[in-house]
Amino acid sequence: VSSAPKPEPPKPPEPLKKPASQFQIGGKSISTASCLDIGELIKKAGWIKADASVGCGGGVMGVYESQQIMIEKGKVKGRFSIVRPTAKPTVEGSGKMVPPAEQAAAQKDKKTAYAMADADADVALIVELEEPGKTAEAKKLVDRLVKKAK
Repeated sequence: VSSAPKPEPPKPPEPLKKPASQFQIGGKSISTASCLDIGELIKKAGWIKADASVGCGGGVMGVYESQQIMIEKGKVKGRFSIVRPTAKPTVEGSGKMVPPAEQAAAQKDKKTAYAMADADADVALIVELEEPGKTAEAKKLVDRLVKKAK
């Protein structure tokens, strides 16, 4: 029987120290707004059926977390996502989450998506729609929900 000490498991990184985003949903910064609260506002905007429950997905990878809500209006389906620093980082495995600003930039040329990023807070908000959805519809939903703090 070996009495060699077991190697220490890797420790998660420290949380990123970023200011809260100036962008707000329902009066709360998108840095901290809960997925369920956001989902209820999306439902009020008509993008989740009135009789449906809000379905939140996502997870934490390293120093970032992603919150995703499936949305639907008429024949258009899609996903409303927020990518932001997490308060409880995890040990990064083989993959790393792409930083929020890069995720938002990747949507720029898509005809069915709209994204915005708050570089100071390291936060991105992305609405991706399936055909026949259009960028203008995604932007309209974001404009209805998101306000910039004064």
